[in-house]
Amino acid sequence: MTHKTYIVFLFAVAVLFFSPARVSASDIKDQPVVGNSGMVLASETKKDEGIQIAAPKKEEQSIPSESLQRFPIEKQDFLGISQHFGVGHAGLDIRGKLYSQIFPIKNGKVLEVKFEKFGYGHHVLIQHEDGSKSLYAHMNEIFVKPGEEVSTVRPIGTLGLTGRTTGPHLHLEIMDGNKRLLNPLAMIKPTE
Repeated sequence: MTHKTYIVFLFAVAVLFFSPARVSASDIKDQPVVGNSGMVLASETKKDEGIQIAAPKKEEQSIPSESLQRFPIEKQDFLGISQHFGVGHAGLDIRGKLYSQIFPIKNGKVLEVKFEKFGYGHHVLIQHEDGSKSLYAHMNEIFVKPGEEVSTVRPIGTLGLTGRTTGPHLHLEIMDGNKRLLNPLAMIKPTE
């Protein structure tokens, strides 16, 4: 590695390490959601899955309260957001207490339940009535099975450390009916 390459590498590491990725619920309570650090996330496609990341629109910054969905963990278990939705990160990492209950963001039907050692670890994919899907990853326990109907009042599992993770958190992804990944904070807000 040349001296110039090493300097560029150190700069990139410093930017990633010192970026304001860790915030608490009070930091984002009444803030408009534009994406990770205000980036425009226009139509990036994951090569192997044909999934697009939807660009935040101005109207998504202010969502009517009736369209907001349930936050997936209880207020007393919520410890903040450790990584936001953005380029290179298709979901929202929600820090919480280990073994906290996880709830679906809205009613639906379980499509997949997987128990993997790597990647998402133990995870659940739910199809919602409006055609959207939500994925809940790094779970410890899973209480549901494929084909089961779920509601926002019954937990689907517990928060864990399975798969590729450095601490207890829930990785949440939301996909619309056209397979575009959406910013979860445009649809749900941490409980107040």
